[in-house]
Amino acid sequence: MKLAAILGAVVMVGTSLQSHAEPQYYFGADLSYVNEMEDCGAVYRDAAGVRADPFQLLQSRGANLVRVRLWNDARWTRYSNMADVKKTIRRARKAGMQVLLDYHYSDDWADGDKQIIPAAWAADIDNPDKLAERVHEFTLSTLRELDAVGLMPELVQVGNETNGEILSTLERAKNPIDWTRNAKLFNAGIRAVREAGATSRIKPRVMLHIAQPENVEPWFAAAAKAGVSDFDMIGISYYRRWSTQDLDGLSAVINRLRQRHAADVLLVEAAYPWTLDHKDEMPNLLGTDTLIQDYPATRQGQRRYLIDLTQRVIASGGVGMVYWEPAWVSSRCKTRWGTGSSWENAALFDFDGRLLPGADYLDFPYVLPVDVEFALDVRNVKDALALYLWSDVFESSTPVTMKLTDGKAHANLRLMPGTRMKLQVYRDAQRQQPLLSADDAPGRFVQAVAGADDTTISLTEKLCDQCVVAQAKSTLGNFNGNWQFHRAADVDADVKSIPSSQWVEVTVPHTARIEPRIVNDQWQGIAFYRKAFAAEPSWRGKQVWLRFEGAMNVAEVRFNGRVVTTHLGGYLPFVVDLTKGLKFDAANELVVRLDNRDNAVTGPKPLKVLDFNMYGGLYRDVSLIVKSPVHITDEIMEAQPGGGGIFVTYPAVSRDKATVAVKTHLRNTSRAKASFRIVQALSKDGREVARHVSTSTTLAAGANVSVAQQFDVGQPSLWSPRSPSLYQLRTIVETSEGTVDERHTRIGIRRIDIAPGKFAINGEATFLRGVNRHQEYPYVGYALSPEADYRDAKRIKEAGFDFVRLSHYPHSSHFMAAADELGLVLLDSIPGWQFFNPDPAFERQVLQTCRDMIRRDRNHPSVIAWECSLNETQMPTSLVQRFNEIVHEEYPGDQAYSAGWQDDGYDVYIQARQHRIEHYEPPKRPYLVSEYGDWEYYALNAGFQQHTWANLKEEDRTSRQLLGAGEARLLQQALNNQEAHNDNFSTPAFADAYWVMFDYNRGYAEDLEASGVMSLERLPKFNYQFFRTQRAADEVSPRFEAGPAVFIASYWLPDSSTRVRVFGNVDEVQLFLNGRSVARQRPDRDRVSDRLRHPPFTFDVGKYEAGTLDAVGYRNGRAIALHRVITPEAPERLQIEIDDAGVCSATDAADLVFARARVLDRNGAAVPADRSVQFSAAGSAELVGEKDQRAEAGIASALLRVSRTTAHANVFASSGPLTAQQIWLRPACISAIP
Repeated sequence: MKLAAILGAVVMVGTSLQSHAEPQYYFGADLSYVNEMEDCGAVYRDAAGVRADPFQLLQSRGANLVRVRLWNDARWTRYSNMADVKKTIRRARKAGMQVLLDYHYSDDWADGDKQIIPAAWAADIDNPDKLAERVHEFTLSTLRELDAVGLMPELVQVGNETNGEILSTLERAKNPIDWTRNAKLFNAGIRAVREAGATSRIKPRVMLHIAQPENVEPWFAAAAKAGVSDFDMIGISYYRRWSTQDLDGLSAVINRLRQRHAADVLLVEAAYPWTLDHKDEMPNLLGTDTLIQDYPATRQGQRRYLIDLTQRVIASGGVGMVYWEPAWVSSRCKTRWGTGSSWENAALFDFDGRLLPGADYLDFPYVLPVDVEFALDVRNVKDALALYLWSDVFESSTPVTMKLTDGKAHANLRLMPGTRMKLQVYRDAQRQQPLLSADDAPGRFVQAVAGADDTTISLTEKLCDQCVVAQAKSTLGNFNGNWQFHRAADVDADVKSIPSSQWVEVTVPHTARIEPRIVNDQWQGIAFYRKAFAAEPSWRGKQVWLRFEGAMNVAEVRFNGRVVTTHLGGYLPFVVDLTKGLKFDAANELVVRLDNRDNAVTGPKPLKVLDFNMYGGLYRDVSLIVKSPVHITDEIMEAQPGGGGIFVTYPAVSRDKATVAVKTHLRNTSRAKASFRIVQALSKDGREVARHVSTSTTLAAGANVSVAQQFDVGQPSLWSPRSPSLYQLRTIVETSEGTVDERHTRIGIRRIDIAPGKFAINGEATFLRGVNRHQEYPYVGYALSPEADYRDAKRIKEAGFDFVRLSHYPHSSHFMAAADELGLVLLDSIPGWQFFNPDPAFERQVLQTCRDMIRRDRNHPSVIAWECSLNETQMPTSLVQRFNEIVHEEYPGDQAYSAGWQDDGYDVYIQARQHRIEHYEPPKRPYLVSEYGDWEYYALNAGFQQHTWANLKEEDRTSRQLLGAGEARLLQQALNNQEAHNDNFSTPAFADAYWVMFDYNRGYAEDLEASGVMSLERLPKFNYQFFRTQRAADEVSPRFEAGPAVFIASYWLPDSSTRVRVFGNVDEVQLFLNGRSVARQRPDRDRVSDRLRHPPFTFDVGKYEAGTLDAVGYRNGRAIALHRVITPEAPERLQIEIDDAGVCSATDAADLVFARARVLDRNGAAVPADRSVQFSAAGSAELVGEKDQRAEAGIASALLRVSRTTAHANVFASSGPLTAQQIWLRPACISAIP
């Protein structure tokens, strides 16, 4: 079977701008099919599964325009006639949306290939005058009929996809357009719209509509020449399957159209598939041939494409986007084409009728254009009678005429933030007589428009090169901003002796030093942070605390000159009470002295022999907390076993009912007793589902109390890795003065059971496929933004993992919250690695660390066990016993499990695979493989059949392979992982955790530990694809990429193996070479794959032949996934992308994203080249770390620091003759970061 036949059979397995008189931007949906679908039994639901009216639902998400089609006399259907159109318009108006009426001027579909004349008009096909009368009469009468009942549309489309001559036949369509006839018909329709509007309250705007951007410019040029000019809008259909233009080409077309025509440009039809599956048997129109690189046919792929597409339309000067038929879902009705829908995989509702994340395009906070005035002082310019402004960003060669008033020349342009332009002023419209020219001083008039404050740019001869005007100012939340930092050269440095000039302004999270990519001499020493702030008058009589989430490693805090605390340990929070020392009549000063040198009390080991790095700095958030005298306490500050703050547990959980128990600790710091009550309000998706009010209690002055409350939740939505359902708990403290304190806790209702050989959540047994994670980022060490933590969690989930061991220390609260949201199960760990100190101070420290970790993280549903154990360390039995006791003291009940790497003393026994191989004994307790896949291959002690790899060198057989190590080594790494993961299923383990997710630096080594599933810069290796395809094809989520997948683990180069390995979560794979079928086969079954959920597929291609490899994945006999690899030619260009993993900057603090420079050949195929790439950044983005990067597997990465107020980042890359520039507009992102 030929590949073409297979592809034809592959089927699918900001600011919300509300509607007003003339919306500046249209975010629309063509809902012409809704009435018919509902008559056929379709039910539409919101994302939570609640039934909803699709018009109201889409409007609530930001839609402000409904498009509806009208056929003349379609006797083959009872829809899209006047009665149906009226019903649709009424529904749109009721929902508060405007209407675009789409005249097809046909009894059937009119599109770019056919414009069939209505049967009633056919006799006049050769009489243009008579036909024009019919067009005019039909258009005018139908509009007046709508106006008479208050349904006049705001926009009218005269013809649909009128690429060919309208009111024609299939035979006539083969001939060139008769523009004399065509113009007469269009002008008749336009004239009718104008006449209808003249007597109506609503004056419809006229749109002309062409399919596919490559056809638009020549059509409108011909139309203008023929006298068709009285239109307001240009409509474009854009489907990548049928267009020769990529997204860049579409942007260029829109840009040129808006400059050449006095008309708005609207993308009036677009769509993208969210799956390659299908519910009914009708073949889907959009298959693999419509897919675009980096936009997979997944829920998030559809979402990202639609948002990026709409942003491009806006950035190019367009006025919005209309999604074509988002509600054309599968139904029981039969049509001329079959039963069901050929658009179900491209709708905005899934197969259960739930709204998809793709609908986010309607209310995404897009970056909007800025109206910029350019002003030039011409008082000293001789004979300044007429001046013209021109820029290299103009698509047209025609300059803009400047207005001359009061000695100044003015010009107004609408530009996107981030636009870089060379400005030139001429005395003539032909640009022959320059007044101010960049030719005289290259770059002299380069401007960058930074944001909405750039309303005026003055042109003078003193403009700096590439200057950025009116930078947007950021405001910072929490207490993270306005710190000063000094890194001391002397460990005995006194803060008072540091000159003012040696302090630098910083924002936390902050790292003490930007390190090189390979950290072989990590900075250790003393660092100071200081901050001055004024106390608000409203703070008088209240408690004022400062909470540090992470300060490495020993922190001494001085407040107004007095030491208020010294805290040991850099991975957990501590709280400082500022109340007594607070000044209200002068500035308050904080000074934090940090020491991240080796410490025998905090551990975990001296840096020179440590397997990871402990980077310095105030690297996590700092929060200022102001509390009333009667208040909810802080769990860390109170230091009560199993108490303090808020503690939520679940005594009974079932599908029918769950019991929620909340223990709230209060303290009264006033001098008088106070009566209070506590309200517990539980909400789900903004709707309150349970409420409990305590009895009134009197709390004496200076006293504290714990209040226990319990309530039931009927039909609870339970938390699990596959369905991480979360609730919001509001704990409200009320006194006679009203609400005096309120705290929000995000919780997940669930019950876990861990027994030998079994893990069950909510009664459902499951194996937890997992990975270890270090929190390190290149250059900045531990100073990650909340978004960077979320991206790591998302990447882990997308890699096929549901379980993370937090090695070898507590990770940030932001990562914990992301795990809650994404459904990652966590093993929470204290610091420890092959180190024990007999000093009693060390034992006190590690025991306290165990307590603080549980207190901080106990309300996270993601945490299933507490690794209060010193990793790979021989611990005294008494210490192990005390660790276990503390776990159950801090978390009473049957939902707490201690975990440690010794078989006796803990509830769960964790063991690395290399240790099991050396001395395996059946475990006595529930068993978890804590590490595997790395050391046993690095040290060659795995004990299986590695003798068969004796011909491999050590560097070839190890799992420690950099992304750029080459195809053979990456395949070996993946094979190692496959063998080890397969072997883990032979044990009674209920979970395993591969070592490691991301490559990382080590204190004792001068290279990266490279066994990661992804590189240090978060790029996937072949083993990523192996693990990704261990997740079932039907496990999908709106939060991360998942679903059916196949991946060819080959670059397909002359030295590539002809035994091609394909990873896939499918039943069968068919491999093609240059369109010829190699084989169609089921997955491998051998010693390294016999226990896997989804073994790979290995194909013997025979002889190498350059070209294209295609893998098509099948399930139940249907093709549901495709992957293609093309033999690249010589490198010819770079392509820059900004990789934020679909997670936008949701805080005002600085965020970190990667810029990727991909090496491509002339055809756009990826070239796995290893070459040097130089990066630079301009605008409001900052390059962090090294500018010269090495491409690995054809991709070079640079780290950028940006903020939420950064609307753009100008990034440049070069590699010899290859160059690229990217003006990044903030792209698609998921909703709020927790």
